[in-house]
Amino acid sequence: MTDSEILKAIACVHKKYLGARSSRASRFAVLDIDIDSKYHNPDSVHKILSLLADAGLKESHVYQSSDSGGWHIYLSFDQLISTRDLHKQLTTFLQLHGFQLAQGVLEVFPHPGDASLGYGLRLPLQPGFAWLNQETLAVSFDRYDFLPGQALDRFMSDFTDEANSYHDFHQFKAHVQQLQQNRQAPAAPITTKPAQVVPIRPPKITAASKAADPAVIAIFGFLPPNIDSDRWLTGRNYYEQGLTGESQRADAVKSLSHYFFFGDPSRQVAALGYGCKQERDWAMNAVIFAKHNGYSDEINKGRPDARAHITRAANWVPPRLRGQKITPYVQTTPVVWIKANAKRSMDGRKRIEDAVVKLNGHPFSLRTLKTVAKCSMDTLYKNQDLWQDAYDQFQHSHLASDPGVYNVVEAGSVVPPSVLLCLDSSETPWLLNVTALKAFLIAYLSTAPDSKSLSFVRGQIARFKSCLPAYSDNRLYVVRPP
Repeated sequence: MTDSEILKAIACVHKKYLGARSSRASRFAVLDIDIDSKYHNPDSVHKILSLLADAGLKESHVYQSSDSGGWHIYLSFDQLISTRDLHKQLTTFLQLHGFQLAQGVLEVFPHPGDASLGYGLRLPLQPGFAWLNQETLAVSFDRYDFLPGQALDRFMSDFTDEANSYHDFHQFKAHVQQLQQNRQAPAAPITTKPAQVVPIRPPKITAASKAADPAVIAIFGFLPPNIDSDRWLTGRNYYEQGLTGESQRADAVKSLSHYFFFGDPSRQVAALGYGCKQERDWAMNAVIFAKHNGYSDEINKGRPDARAHITRAANWVPPRLRGQKITPYVQTTPVVWIKANAKRSMDGRKRIEDAVVKLNGHPFSLRTLKTVAKCSMDTLYKNQDLWQDAYDQFQHSHLASDPGVYNVVEAGSVVPPSVLLCLDSSETPWLLNVTALKAFLIAYLSTAPDSKSLSFVRGQIARFKSCLPAYSDNRLYVVRPP
């Protein structure tokens, strides 16, 4: 795939839609959700993003991939990461959280493949691509709302300015490994010594009211509030031995749910309370399916009722809380942080205002404004009221109208030299970045459609070469060619 083809695709003039396979390392991953997928709704997407953020990957962007309405969730990184490792960790993470991975439902890219070169991914910024509101997932900006350069700048700003770090990926990888261990741990043989548990608060001494209470107190050092000692000890026996006779599965599910809810310090089994319903579900499944010992007809016949029963038990709450709305802990933002964010926002607006004043009277691009203001492209778009008028005035006064011709064109088309720079007849100087100008002229020269344009570009390159040494600041003023 040549640079010319990529430029045509970005400008939405390519005859085909372009896609590409990943190499051995990548700086981004994409979760592909088709329009007909059961996950194509804001609730499912926000659940995925929330789980990823909790696991360490906090930076993500959701885009519309094409006119079909499918979504691409982009996760960018500041360094190259092995594509196989990236695909493996994301796939394992989503499967552990119960998501179905299949073509047309939810796919993970890069997809290096096992016995093939892997699967290709549609490139962004082609017809049908759109920026979405990250809360409602409604279309905010269509691809055609921006010129090719502006669209590329906006996409790359998302890609680079809000990228996850290499450390974030390793934190995510460690989280995935911990999830796997939590799921597999209950089925493993018990080989560890009893742990020494030190309560955070002084334990409330409760008198033993049942024959089983002293055994529980001996293990915990105190009697945990609301524990059913008989049920907990029964669950502990099922954890160690599994089913030992017919018609025990229902009792085992209920007892194991209670056992895992409170945990077991003597066996180093962590307490899986209200915030660990899914982990408790995994633990109960692991024990019962590994240690049913052939005594469960439902499991022997492969019926789904056993797993459904376990899932219902994992969502058990004590009688005192039934019928009430259990509100999970919500982290509040300190006032100091809110004030600091407001101060940063005001500082950003002040830098943009100063940059507009500094560039007043000179033509400027958004990239130039971003560099002078020392802010991200997102910050610029959030504060369009500060620079939009000056930018529009520059567009109307210095740029010719759109001729409707793409500079990198199909072979056989003729591009007049005046279209190349798209300057008006006022011959107002145009401030160009020399490095960018070199790259553009070289790209145009490699795709020049006829000898006339080829000769013109070669002449311009020779002309610029002769005067480049005089411009040490990498800036050059040029006017429309005669």
